[in-house]
Amino acid sequence: MSNEIRKFDRHANMDAQTREKILELIQALTLLSARKGVETFSTKNFLYGFFDGYDYSNILPENEEAQEIKEKDFDLYLKILGVCYIVSKYPDGSTQI
Repeated sequence: MSNEIRKFDRHANMDAQTREKILELIQALTLLSARKGVETFSTKNFLYGFFDGYDYSNILPENEEAQEIKEKDFDLYLKILGVCYIVSKYPDGSTQI
């Protein structure tokens, strides 16, 4: 696996529904951390990175935190996979600011 992170043009590709899903996931991860003591910092950071046009969809599901999230809240893990799938389908590009 390459250490290079693919970039995409978030403004051109990501719709409001996907942005809302990402924010909901970040909130759900914060609650999971508070209620069950699961470390979620890196996973939330990957999700925030989607807003900057960084495609972490190939590494996010396999990171150590995601595996613990999978064990503690499988439904939440599946939702994360869903967003990763959506992002992975965006064409290459760079977000213009």
